[in-house]
Amino acid sequence: MVSSIAAVFNNPNWPKGKVFDEDSWSDEDLCRKGEDWYFLSKTLAEREAFAYAAKTGLDVVTICPSLVIGPLMQSTVNASSNILLNYLKGG
Repeated sequence: MVSSIAAVFNNPNWPKGKVFDEDSWSDEDLCRKGEDWYFLSKTLAEREAFAYAAKTGLDVVTICPSLVIGPLMQSTVNASSNILLNYLKGG
């Protein structure tokens, strides 16, 4: 399952240099308070996938990239692609 760094990174309790693993999750309450809906949706979706796997015996592996580079699959530029474009343009 391709998830996102958003599912694990948004947590103020992580120490500097933390190695993220299957027990690392974004803080759901912090996501709600900050209205970080993308972070929350990725966290909840990944948790649900692992809950389903636990019930059914399905093996689940997730990859949580910070950026995926390649052809756009939609007609508009998404947020992460826009950040990269701005950087490449010197912004």
